[in-house]
Amino acid sequence: MIPYLATAPAQRKLTQEFDEPAPVVGIDSTKPLHSMPPGVAIYLYNLTPAEYGNQTRPGYKVWAQNIAGAEVKSLLPFLGQIGDLSTSKLFAVTKNGIYDVTAQGADNPTAVVTFADQTNAAGFCSYLHFTDPTGLQVLLLADSRNGMYEYNPVGAVWTKYVLQISGADPTKVAFISSHKGRLWLIERDSADAWYLPLGAKQGAATKFQFGSKMAHGGFLVAIGKWTIDGGDGIDDYLIAMSRGGDVLVYRGTDPALSDRWNLVGSWFVGIPPSGRRVLKEIGSDTLILSVYGVTSTKALLQGIDPTRVETNVTGNIARLIRQDMLTKRDDPYWEVQNLAEEGLLLINSPKASNEKNIQFALNLNQISDNYEGGWGFWRGVPSTAFESYNGATFFGTVDGRVCRMDGSLDEVTITNTGGTPVEFSGLTRFSNMGAPGLYKQVHFLRPRFVTSNIINVACSAIYDYNLVEPTITPLPSPVGNPLWDASAWDQAIWAGITSEKRICGTRGYGETVAVAIKGSSSARATLVGVSGSWEPWASFL
Repeated sequence: MIPYLATAPAQRKLTQEFDEPAPVVGIDSTKPLHSMPPGVAIYLYNLTPAEYGNQTRPGYKVWAQNIAGAEVKSLLPFLGQIGDLSTSKLFAVTKNGIYDVTAQGADNPTAVVTFADQTNAAGFCSYLHFTDPTGLQVLLLADSRNGMYEYNPVGAVWTKYVLQISGADPTKVAFISSHKGRLWLIERDSADAWYLPLGAKQGAATKFQFGSKMAHGGFLVAIGKWTIDGGDGIDDYLIAMSRGGDVLVYRGTDPALSDRWNLVGSWFVGIPPSGRRVLKEIGSDTLILSVYGVTSTKALLQGIDPTRVETNVTGNIARLIRQDMLTKRDDPYWEVQNLAEEGLLLINSPKASNEKNIQFALNLNQISDNYEGGWGFWRGVPSTAFESYNGATFFGTVDGRVCRMDGSLDEVTITNTGGTPVEFSGLTRFSNMGAPGLYKQVHFLRPRFVTSNIINVACSAIYDYNLVEPTITPLPSPVGNPLWDASAWDQAIWAGITSEKRICGTRGYGETVAVAIKGSSSARATLVGVSGSWEPWASFL
């Protein structure tokens, strides 16, 4: 007789696992919250989209300090010619004058130029390297209130232009640029510009009328150039932008001859923010900063409407940058900058009194031809002006310091002591986990990082489109070397392993789930992804 064996019914598995990759597509505020694709984030602070994942930004250390006790409004790099790199210099500019901060550790440096006009508008400068007919490379500068200066590396001499130029008033030159070996000058509060003879840095200036062609009025803000292959070889076009938001593009070699100089096009791209750091050459494009965000000159000539913010370089963050512009457009610290050392396009947003400094950061290695993807935020970098110098990123501060971005700690002192880990925070897209309409409860989350050191990190499940950055406390890292029977699993990096996983408990429930990650790191770290488990909320079974 065969015995009867009772069998229990099969249990339905309720727990589900998920694995969310790092949001390397970056922030995209144009996508609906209900149906964001994988790789998109709601926000990313100091977690820039990068190769392999989202990388924490570099830290910074103080390079020079006590610079006239005033805001550093401009940085001026001068790179010596090949074979004479010893003449390379870095200058900081405040409303009081120009200071040599080339040597690391400069404390209370002496002014190499003292400005006569020290009002608050002084110190905002444009500059360029110019090679004269003798082959000597000099640095030419235009200060918004004190006019035009020249730095000559032979003898390290600064000279103020007073009578070196006729026609235009060099003491009123507020912006300087060049096009095809010809200097272009803009006097403050003028809608027109002046140009010098080909290859000359002094002499008689000729006036060129831009104002009559600018339909929306305002003075001339900036002049730049754009290198393009227009079909018959590489050529440099001249770009002029007005305070009213008009952009004019010219092609030619001699503005005095109508058959060698012609207007290619005129566009309204939106009113630029206060200041003159609104044009930036980058690769085969020149980018224009305005209330619409950043517009590509290349896109203008392709017929793309710059008022359609979704087609701009900043299209993915159009709403976010527009909101920032609405409240801070009149602040002169806006700047668009190319940081080649980090592979980033950076938009410096002026600091509001109730927030930390914010920069909009675009990873140029993570974008398509039309600049889609790659956006994140830098937070906590107290910059008034960025510049690249000798292969590193430098910035000035409101309290008279110049800092260099390297290493992985913030606020390292001028004596290379101290410092704090770089803080980061991010929120992934919301997902229904493939089960729309079902309430879910996440049990645990495991963020994964690649790093060379221990990081502090915590994460939390966020439900149903709650966009407020949560207050979650990162778990502390162990102190000292990780030892068997002394260090905790999931909190220590064992010898030879350069990845870190941290299990986080969570609570709450909802129909859609996103993951908030927050922490700090004393080494560059890359977020690879986050995994976890969830099950249907018991009350709804």
